[in-house]
Amino acid sequence: MNSPLVSVITVVYNDVKNIERTIQSVLSQPQEWIEYIVIDGGSTDGTVDLIKQYDHLITAWISERDDGIYDAMNKGIALARGDGITFLNSGDSYEGSVFYEGMPLPEIMRVVVKNGASRSEQRLGDQRLGMPISHQGIIYRNTGEKYSLQYRIASDYEFSLRQGVFERLKTVPEASGYVLYDNTGYSAQNYWRRDWENLRIIYRYFGFTWALLFALTQLPKNLLRPLLV
Repeated sequence: MNSPLVSVITVVYNDVKNIERTIQSVLSQPQEWIEYIVIDGGSTDGTVDLIKQYDHLITAWISERDDGIYDAMNKGIALARGDGITFLNSGDSYEGSVFYEGMPLPEIMRVVVKNGASRSEQRLGDQRLGMPISHQGIIYRNTGEKYSLQYRIASDYEFSLRQGVFERLKTVPEASGYVLYDNTGYSAQNYWRRDWENLRIIYRYFGFTWALLFALTQLPKNLLRPLLV
């Protein structure tokens, strides 16, 4: 069985410090399995010049203004030709080989979260209480569906539920390679807005009881978060 072609999409904006590490980690994967698409939001800090250095190895890239990260990700979906799509944004990286022969779709990869100097491996959580695993670790079937621009931070959660990903995937496969997710981005910094959007999504898909349980679980964590920094 041949592995499906996977479109890896990287979204970046003014991140010249980290983009090269992300690009190199994607290009280190077996090329016959992937195509690589980079969507830049019109960077002015040298990011575009760095992307151009890899022009001969990147399948497609554009640099233009967008209406936020999910608009940029939708532009990547529009260009993607793969049977599967996955997103590895600037600052994140593949450590080792994350794709394998005979890989089914959809699929979940191992995710290791980096918080400063500490690292911890994610486990698949309950989809009724927020995003069960970082979206960087999910390979979606490419159905052509787009992210909703109604949500600015949690649209990946709604997108995953809409595709029914977690109804089919119950465990994270054992693998040597993994996705290294840098948890210092916009979502981590704007956790109140993120969880407000999560609450609305949970209510929409699972009803009042699960939304209340999520609120009771997350409210104490968010109140204590500034004290733990």
